[in-house]
Amino acid sequence: MYILGISCFYHDSSAALLKDGTIVAAAEEERFTRKKHDTSFPINAVKYCLQSQNITIKDISYIGFYEKPFLKFERVLSQHIELFPYSFKTFVSSMPSWINEKLRVPKIIKKKLSYTGDVLFIEHHLAHAASSFLVSPFKKAAILTTDGVGEWTTTSYGLGEGTEIHLMKEIRFPSSLGLLYSTITAYLGFTVNNSEYKVMGLSPYGTMDREKNPYYQKLTKIIDVKDDGSYRFDMDYFTYHYADRMPSKKLCRLLDGPIRNPESEITQRHKDIAAALQMLLEDTLTKILNHVYEVTRCPNLVIAGGVALNCVYNGKILSKTKFKEVWIQPNASDGGTSIGAASYIYHTILGNPRNYQQKTAYLGPEFTDDEISYFLNKNKIKYTEFRDEKDLIAKTARLIFENNVVGWFQGRMEWGPRALGARSILSNPCNLNMQEILNLKVKHRECYDDKTQILTKNGWKLFKDLTKNEAVATLNPETNELVYQQIEQKTEYKYSGKMVYFKNKRINLLVTPEHNIWAKKITNHSDSIYKNQFEFEKAINLVSRENVQIKAIKRWKGQEKKYFLLPRINRKKYSHLWQLHKIRMDIWLEFLGYYISEGCFCYDKGHHNIYVAQSLKSKHYEKIKKCLNKIYHWGYNSGSFKLSNKQLFEYLKQFGKAKDKFIPQELLGVSERQLKILFEALMRGDGTYRSKQYKYTTVSKKLADNVQELGLKLGYSVTTSKEVSNNPNHNDVYYVRLNKGSKTSYIRKNQSSLIYYRGKVYCVTVPKYNLLCVKRDEKIVFSGNSFRPFAPVVCEDDASKYFECDTPIPEATDFMLMVYPVKEKWRAKIPAVTHVDGSGRLQTVRRFQNKLYHDVIKEFGKLSGIPILINTSFNIRGEPIVCTPYDAYKCMMGTGIDYLAIGKFLVKREDNQNDLWDSEIYAKD
Repeated sequence: MYILGISCFYHDSSAALLKDGTIVAAAEEERFTRKKHDTSFPINAVKYCLQSQNITIKDISYIGFYEKPFLKFERVLSQHIELFPYSFKTFVSSMPSWINEKLRVPKIIKKKLSYTGDVLFIEHHLAHAASSFLVSPFKKAAILTTDGVGEWTTTSYGLGEGTEIHLMKEIRFPSSLGLLYSTITAYLGFTVNNSEYKVMGLSPYGTMDREKNPYYQKLTKIIDVKDDGSYRFDMDYFTYHYADRMPSKKLCRLLDGPIRNPESEITQRHKDIAAALQMLLEDTLTKILNHVYEVTRCPNLVIAGGVALNCVYNGKILSKTKFKEVWIQPNASDGGTSIGAASYIYHTILGNPRNYQQKTAYLGPEFTDDEISYFLNKNKIKYTEFRDEKDLIAKTARLIFENNVVGWFQGRMEWGPRALGARSILSNPCNLNMQEILNLKVKHRECYDDKTQILTKNGWKLFKDLTKNEAVATLNPETNELVYQQIEQKTEYKYSGKMVYFKNKRINLLVTPEHNIWAKKITNHSDSIYKNQFEFEKAINLVSRENVQIKAIKRWKGQEKKYFLLPRINRKKYSHLWQLHKIRMDIWLEFLGYYISEGCFCYDKGHHNIYVAQSLKSKHYEKIKKCLNKIYHWGYNSGSFKLSNKQLFEYLKQFGKAKDKFIPQELLGVSERQLKILFEALMRGDGTYRSKQYKYTTVSKKLADNVQELGLKLGYSVTTSKEVSNNPNHNDVYYVRLNKGSKTSYIRKNQSSLIYYRGKVYCVTVPKYNLLCVKRDEKIVFSGNSFRPFAPVVCEDDASKYFECDTPIPEATDFMLMVYPVKEKWRAKIPAVTHVDGSGRLQTVRRFQNKLYHDVIKEFGKLSGIPILINTSFNIRGEPIVCTPYDAYKCMMGTGIDYLAIGKFLVKREDNQNDLWDSEIYAKD
């Protein structure tokens, strides 16, 4: 008997096929249409399921649908009527899909599939429950389902026994843990029903302490949770029940700001909000599960629904509750309900016994070596062939060990949202730089070209000259304060592809398309929630855009210093000389500013002369004289102050001639008040002031860099231009222009473009405030890094050696559904998969599930000493995971994947130069 399950018309459309109770095929429609989270009728997924068994629609006994449309429509009508007129706009926009599709499911199924049999409708949360319990290893288990919303239900629990499922209690719309998580996802600027995992991944970067995180207590105001885990929302904080937006203005006020622009920088406040949300979700789920255990008294637990994909909490279930074992549907969100609908019909409605356990997620299409060979040859793709499986395993492991990024296309495609070793990208977790290499080559994160400099505690340096112990300047985006941070790691890599180029009088920057630029877009939005503000914008999104501005910092703390210690000279030789040692720092900074701008030194017949040029007619004459005489008594002769002093001479001679002048780096670390003293003294010397702009002129490149840094810390936006002298005997001249809090630097449409770049690119990772102070061609801007971690994969028998996991390790780890801490002794050895909190989103592999994948991991372990790989999804950013050989080859050639191991063939990217393209130009998150 064949039964077909279908899920569609909301998100993650899918189809699943059961043969006598066994899942023989399952796939989501997005893999075929290449449209992420495709909602359309899964005609391609259905065709695949039928073709996999060489059957037609006439062989299908029943079709199951994952919800009851009329019951759901009742809820939709009810909420819109209750909230009229606020809901009118959303009601009108939603009706066409209901009338044309959602209320006509039986007719659509019969028409599209030419099906004449029965279509059975299963309630949404019952389909979730069936998808987890009826294919689980348990004869009896407690059941929890929790998601956004089904017909009315958002959370339910019950008990499964044999083929029967009894859901005992439910929580109904509009209160919903899934919708709460989606609301905060939307507030944080991510895409709902797509990017909740990013919020989960962001949470460890926030304050994971309920007492210290200010947003945890704030979020508890919007949800009333009882001791049994039942909960109710204060709906004043939400708008999803009547509008096409989720957070209300009241929620924005509670969380101290407007909804984050999707392309802007992630600040510490956003990270703390994500952490608060995760803690609140965990607390609520723990209360629910402890209550479920008390009611059911069953040691086994199965869970499903979109919230069941929260692998951070899943890894804590057994330690925080009394349950002994847990099983989670690998496709726990709505895509998995097609399995649930089909299984419920076969076992519960028809009464057939359970004789199948879902031990693997490899249920999608596969391609024979002949099919792959035909594709490669037809498209004239250069490749080599492995001799046998042993050769495939050995060569692939060696390539990964040598730090190549390998696309892995083997066997049947995975079922669910995770890449599990059939359509994966594999790389070396032991390489400190591999996270950044993957971000660059595959995910195309933020990197700079080889002419970009970064501000360090030791001044401006090219990225290539940075040492690993360097401290670099970053901007705290909430306070606009400049902060130095130690580099965690530096990335340097060869790059060939499109880069975004910005160039005008104040900006000159060449970055990868994903790069974040600190900018402000001008909009005409009248809603006060959406105030114009400085944010981070992806470089690719600013190409050919107008009205983008550059921002200066507002705060610099520095260190207030009371005295400057002037080095003493050899007392034995100059014991007759009186020496000054302690000088008040304020006086010294003012003096040094005058000397650097207007001073020089000259040794003349035993006299150690020092001069500071200044005309008697200068308006600054008296001020400079007063300052100089607070250190020594100076004379005046022929347009200059003059002093003969060996001790001062010995210190000042380090500044050399005019072209060698500089400001000692330690003095650029003093407080903002003291920096202002130095700045004003410099400007009285070689500076000019006009129309709210200072201009400082010098022939010293190093001094120009120092003045840039000085002005930056005082809140000026700074640019430098260079006048090259035609006379080889004359020095080039540098003009440093400083505008206080300038907001006038627009990037016009013709000032940004995509250009081809071939060479090295660079970036660094810092602990927080991933907002780096960089410059190119003397133009200073701020841009950032990314936070996303990668997942480790390990063979099941090795997991407990490297991870602090439950024993025995739950089968849910096979589906990458649980996060566990990396054991402390191994964290430094596998840095590319160790998250900021020391954890990893673990996938385990058992040999019977995927022999090739298992053996490649083991072979890599023989080479590296650590049998763990990085496993990340094989896809172009913004697209679903690859399905066909064409998808895989296209992805490799559009990203930076080095090799593709596809069937028994190996394709090298560099061997197929004619097919190179840049996927980032077209990518959408």
